[in-house]
Amino acid sequence: MPSLLTIGIPTFNRSRCIVNLIDNLLLNDIKDLVDIVIIDDGSSDDTYSLLLNHSAFLLENFSLVSNGTNKGYANVFIRMFVECRTEYLMMMADDDCVLFENIQTLISYLQKNKPDFLSTQFISNGKVYRGKNKNSRINPKEFFMASAHAPGLVYRVKACSNCLGIMRKRADANRSDTIIYPQVVMLIILLSERLKCWWLALPIASQGEAAPSGIRDKKSGEAYWSLCSRWHQLVDFDELLSGLFPERYEVVLSMVQANRERVFGHLLTALEEEQPELRIAFDRTARRYYFNKIVKKIICYDFFIKLKGCL
Repeated sequence: MPSLLTIGIPTFNRSRCIVNLIDNLLLNDIKDLVDIVIIDDGSSDDTYSLLLNHSAFLLENFSLVSNGTNKGYANVFIRMFVECRTEYLMMMADDDCVLFENIQTLISYLQKNKPDFLSTQFISNGKVYRGKNKNSRINPKEFFMASAHAPGLVYRVKACSNCLGIMRKRADANRSDTIIYPQVVMLIILLSERLKCWWLALPIASQGEAAPSGIRDKKSGEAYWSLCSRWHQLVDFDELLSGLFPERYEVVLSMVQANRERVFGHLLTALEEEQPELRIAFDRTARRYYFNKIVKKIICYDFFIKLKGCL
C-alpha cells in the first residue's frame, strides 16, 4: 500500500546528527509507515558521502537528494515539495527526534480529516514548546506561533502548489521573511486562501541537540536572531501581507495586525541576544517615554475637568 506521508529532512554539515536520526528511523521500523526524503544542501564535510553509502538508501522508500552547492534553507524547503511523492509532507530537523509512537495516529488523522496544514505539538524539555492541548482551527492571528518552528509541521502537498511560485520569487529577491521563515510564509498564504489549517494536539517531534541553525539574513549577512535581521523580517512580512489585499481583507488584516504587534517583543529579544546592555537601556527608556505620555494625559484630563467646572 502506498505511503500517505513523507518525512522531509534537510541537512547541512551535520553528518553525525543526520546519521543518528536515520538509524533511529530504521530501528523503530518507521520505514513501514512513511517515505523519507533527505536533501543535503551542498555540505562541505563528509555528510553526503556518509549518506550515499548508508544502507537505508537501498530501501525503496528512502530517497537522498543533493543540491550540489549550498542553496539555503528556503530553497531546500521549496524543493521538499517538489521531491515529495506522497499526499502529505512533514518537515523534520536533522538534530531533533521523531516521536515514533504517534506517527500511526497522525496518519489516521490525515486519512480521516484531510487537513491542508497541521501544526502538531513540539516537545522541548518535557513541555509543549509549540501547539495546543486540543484540536482547533488556526486563527489567522496565530500564524507565527503556529509555524515559526518547522519540525513536525505537516502539509498537504497539492494545497501548497500555489505557494511555491510566490516563495521562489521572494527567495530570489532575498526577502528575509522567506529566507528565514519559509514555513511561516507558506502558512500565511494557506490561511489567506481560507484552507483547512489546524492545530493538532498530538506530539510528533521533540528537541534533540538544538544545534545552531546557521541561518543568516542575506540582506545583512547577520544571524536570523540579530536586531538588523529581525527588523528586515518584520518589514518583509508586512510587505507580503499588505500585498495580499484587498481580495482577502478580513483574514489578512488579522495577520497584519498580529505581525505589527510583534514589533516591540522581537526587537527587545534581539537586543537581549545581541547587546544586553542596550536592551536594558531600551527597556528603561521605553518605560520612561510611556510613563511621561500617561502623566501628560492625566494632567491634560485633570485640567480639562477643572476648566469645565469653571464654565
